[in-house]
Amino acid sequence: MSIRTQSVSDEPIPQSESLSPISNAAAPIIEGPCIAAIIDGYPVSEHEKLVGRLVISEVDVSATHAPVAIRHHGTAMASLVVHGDIESASPALTSKVAVVPVLSATSGGNRETTPLDKLPVGIIYRAVRALLAGTADQQIKPGDITLINHSLCDSSYPFVGRPSPWAALLDYLAFEHNLLFVVSAGNVSDGFALEGFMSEAEAHAADDATRLAAILLGMEKARKYRNLLSPAESINALTVGALHADGSSGFPAGIVDPFPNHAMANLCSAVGPGVNRAIKPDVVEVGGRLSAVTFNTPDGIKVRGVSSPHVGQRVAAPHLLGDLTHEARTVGTSNAAALVTRTGVQIADAVGDLYRADGEAWHKKRTRAVILKALIAHGCRWDRVAELLDGVFPPEGTKKWSRRRDAIAAFLGYGQPNADIVSGSENRATLLADDEIGHGQLHEYRIPIPSAILTSRDIRRIVVTLAWSTPVSVSSSAYRGFALNIVAADGTTKLWNRVGRTFQANGPASERGTLVHTVFEGNTRTTFSDPKGLFIAVQARALSRRFENLTVPYALAVTIELASSQKTSLYIDVRDAIRNRARVGNRVQQRL
Repeated sequence: MSIRTQSVSDEPIPQSESLSPISNAAAPIIEGPCIAAIIDGYPVSEHEKLVGRLVISEVDVSATHAPVAIRHHGTAMASLVVHGDIESASPALTSKVAVVPVLSATSGGNRETTPLDKLPVGIIYRAVRALLAGTADQQIKPGDITLINHSLCDSSYPFVGRPSPWAALLDYLAFEHNLLFVVSAGNVSDGFALEGFMSEAEAHAADDATRLAAILLGMEKARKYRNLLSPAESINALTVGALHADGSSGFPAGIVDPFPNHAMANLCSAVGPGVNRAIKPDVVEVGGRLSAVTFNTPDGIKVRGVSSPHVGQRVAAPHLLGDLTHEARTVGTSNAAALVTRTGVQIADAVGDLYRADGEAWHKKRTRAVILKALIAHGCRWDRVAELLDGVFPPEGTKKWSRRRDAIAAFLGYGQPNADIVSGSENRATLLADDEIGHGQLHEYRIPIPSAILTSRDIRRIVVTLAWSTPVSVSSSAYRGFALNIVAADGTTKLWNRVGRTFQANGPASERGTLVHTVFEGNTRTTFSDPKGLFIAVQARALSRRFENLTVPYALAVTIELASSQKTSLYIDVRDAIRNRARVGNRVQQRL
């Protein structure tokens, strides 16, 4: 165990007095289970954006340890989870969010860190235990918390191959207590080399395309120095990187936008891969824009990202004079993780309705966390930014595509979540299965294939996402205790004849973690010879004998989609087929 200084932010959040107010309709708070929590700084709970929406539980840090004027990070995270970017005027969450403060003020005044006289891992452990135990007033009930926003990192502990004690703690808690930690990848403030320019003036005067190419190549070459920050390598957690985008109007004249018109991973976002070269970050989300500032060094021109009061995500913020309506802009991977947590709560609300229709309490199931993990990632896809990187990143050549895709995944993971894919439409149906599986077992599923898929020549798409939680062995090089795979009837990963994998992360890299996400797409007619439907199976194996008698929870999400200009009955056909099919034992649970 190492004792290290942990910090969240090395500079205060930029303040802006010129932000005009935005009037968002206040969403009513609906009484129900409090399933989401934030472990972060102490928020300004009486801010008009947060009043009545947070349940604060004090453990190691109390209000006296965090003067109101420095409560930047916790207030920003609570604001993003509850409201998203205020600039977008999105409806607030209707359920309350639990908060356990773990950051206090240091002698520096504006810097928030964990208490310097306590181990961070101990503080996080006690915070999670408090959430699991609930509160005396029952606002947080024992066992209800499922989703925990963890936008914290150890700035002095980059991941270098072996999981940190902090990451191992999150992995243990996630598996033992059915929790999903949403963890920020970490912010890297160091600059990197900008090749091809002889001076700062030349770099500043370059056209956007030339400068963009140089920055992208510089980021790729500096990957090994911009590793994830502990505990972002946690394999059971959902790790989130930041995209260069926000709801602001953009940079004023004279400030360099490093990625104009491209939602690339922003200049501060730490990159993967994770443990045993698994895909990390798992997903990326909007995290605000940073300007590109160049500077001279003995080794040449370098560039780094710098925050600006003109851009970034708009959040509730503390004020020196106590203004409870004050707002500011902020940037970072912490923001991206908070937005993914918000998406997770919205998905949980929809999932809860589906399970209640079957008379089940979703948030009491052992599979609850992996259901959220699968559905958050289910809408991810690589977009034109990934295609741009494929054309810029080395090595060149069609035969070196695998290495380029690994490099792209280190920045973008599986892509940006899109919660819309988990909702049905006339041309799309999403099915969900959840269960527990043991060593050497194979669980088989049959997906009904509607006639519209068989007869159409339009693009057909099938999206398959598998998420699970695993015990870990900190003394083993394998680390994770269980490996799960998606297989076809012949034991391969070829699920659909004549329909290939789209441009996405490598399959072998996907199988090294606890999240497998694959998109198949094609536009040729496909004949399914099996009247039972499309075969998809989940197989499991323990990677250590000590785990062979355990079972692990998993969730499998499958979307069938037909990109047709004509209306079809695909959703209705699949729904009716599922309703009419007899369940196999008590294991198969498929929902639309």
